[in-house]
Amino acid sequence: VNFEKSLNDYFGGKYCSVVSNGTNALFLAGKVLGWKKGDIVITSPITFLATVNSIEYNHSTPDFVDINIKDYNIDVNLLEDKIKKYRHNKKKIKAVIAVDYAGQPCDWYSLRYLANKYNFQLINDNCHALGSSYLKNKKYSTKYADLVIQSFHAVKNITSGEGGAILTNNDAIEVRLRELKDQGRPVRGTGGD
Repeated sequence: VNFEKSLNDYFGGKYCSVVSNGTNALFLAGKVLGWKKGDIVITSPITFLATVNSIEYNHSTPDFVDINIKDYNIDVNLLEDKIKKYRHNKKKIKAVIAVDYAGQPCDWYSLRYLANKYNFQLINDNCHALGSSYLKNKKYSTKYADLVIQSFHAVKNITSGEGGAILTNNDAIEVRLRELKDQGRPVRGTGGD
């Protein structure tokens, strides 16, 4: 509980839920957001395989948008082009997992704009960027993304050997996440009793 509170304070989030690892955090993100067969989830091809596996584990369809050469993150112009192509073919994007690659934050302002414009879920795979700043703000990740994923694996900036976390500011997502972490049992009251 203290670790979760410390992460919330650091990231400026409302809720934090610690899990066994970053892979599990990504998987639970898809579950809590309701990904299912036929849903299209876009991510960057420059990421660890757990990002794509989380889409597959939730029986959704992964698709990729290339990176820009400035910061090696998902190219927001190519992303919008791809979304428009899907819409032209009467298909909708369910979510985008944007990866803050090698400590370099994505263009989160533009990503949030696109998420609002095209109504898709926005996840920040922040596993390699804990401590990074965007627009001189270390609390950027919870400001722009619906869910923020952290990993504390041995190769990460801060490590506990293993472990992960999911941060969100959304009350309904937090309740569903707590239920999923506890074998699907309903959360009662404010303490989950």
